Amino acid sequence: MNERQVQLTGLTVTSADGIWKNCDEALWVSVVLRKVTSMKLTTTQIVAIRNADLLRVHLAEDLQDQYLLNASLETLSSNQFGTLYDAAFGTLLNYSPMVEEFLAEQGKGVYPIHIMGVPGAYYVSAIEFDNEGVFDSLKDARSCVEFNHGEFLIQPDSHSEADQLEIKVYK
Repeated sequence: MNERQVQLTGLTVTSADGIWKNCDEALWVSVVLRKVTSMKLTTTQIVAIRNADLLRVHLAEDLQDQYLLNASLETLSSNQFGTLYDAAFGTLLNYSPMVEEFLAEQGKGVYPIHIMGVPGAYYVSAIEFDNEGVFDSLKDARSCVEFNHGEFLIQPDSHSEADQLEIKVYK
């Protein structure tokens, strides 16, 4: 885990009885650093979503202007590009197939981590965590899983109840 100690000063805190107080003394706390990626699509990823047979059908349903399915991105107006971007993003999140599944275990038990997407546009989804991505390659998506959940992943050779659960690869 990427944990770092930070010092906080000049805080206003609320006591248990709800009274606001200034805290002049330094307070040391541990914070966990997580790699944060905002979910944004590149033009290459938009093209990958448009070209993926499974997603193209859903993208076509979401777009009122079918011209946007095939038009060169460079020829689109900013409004047209925005419409295509929003539809592609929604299609990726709502209709992407699961590519890989991992299992991790923390305080509340075992939880699944999914890599979703199509070649050229993948994201990582885990219950109670924000989606992360979008990644150009499966390798990058796996790196995200390892970075954010690595120490909690259930390894096939571990000796817990979850031994029977495997990493699944979907094609």
